[in-house]
Amino acid sequence: MSHIMPDPARLPANTGPAGASPFDALRRLRPDGAEFWHARDLQPLMGYSQWSKLKTPLERAMAAARNTGLDVDENFARSGKVSGSRGPAQEDYALSRLGAYLTAMNGDPNKPEVAAAQAYFAVRTREAETAPAIVPLDPATPEGALALARQYVRVAEQLVHADRRVRELEPKAAVHDRFLSADGGDRLVRQAAKEMGWRESQLRGFLIAERLIYQRQRPCGGVEYDFYAGPGDHFATAETLVRHRNRPGQCAHYTLYIRPAGLALIQARVDKRRLGR
Repeated sequence: MSHIMPDPARLPANTGPAGASPFDALRRLRPDGAEFWHARDLQPLMGYSQWSKLKTPLERAMAAARNTGLDVDENFARSGKVSGSRGPAQEDYALSRLGAYLTAMNGDPNKPEVAAAQAYFAVRTREAETAPAIVPLDPATPEGALALARQYVRVAEQLVHADRRVRELEPKAAVHDRFLSADGGDRLVRQAAKEMGWRESQLRGFLIAERLIYQRQRPCGGVEYDFYAGPGDHFATAETLVRHRNRPGQCAHYTLYIRPAGLALIQARVDKRRLGR
């Protein structure tokens, strides 16, 4: 297996302006040029700390492939990944582009890392499927004409599905990339609302309804917002000491910021509401 290696020269461009995607770096090629991703390589990038957690979306993806008539062994090839010089090889799968796409689509929608994987593989699947298809049979023969017609229908159906997913996911990926490429990545609520095309009051109300943040009163009587401990990695606050004319000493004011991972979390919550789940 030593002749299978990443091919940086042929990696596709990233979906957003921030540069090469980390999923590109994990892309590998077989001797025949077919690309694949190791499931264990994708595990941390999709936000799963344990292999057993990734097995759930993997098994769902394989079931979906099997139910739609896809070749499971071709798209989810079993393999073993050696973790060291001793012990048996760890369970792993070599995922085709379609296999990785199905795995991402069956992942936890609340994980921002899964949302990023969905956006990446949806765009890559569409790019691959818009490439001219190779028909091995002679289209001048009845068999070749039939094969061409079937291939056309299959690709057209895939493109309809992929286009729908790209229209849904590309805006999310673009917003996510703009956050990541900004200095520090953190945004005020009004800045995040503008990026999403929302009003600031609308976004604040949504965050409160989702129990991600809450409103509290300052000692001086003003109103400010803070985040709950659960989604703490997705938000941040900055303290500013303010002097008031009618109050002795200084008053601490806290400004709420949304981190890049917070934007993906918000988008996942929006999708969940839209789908009624």
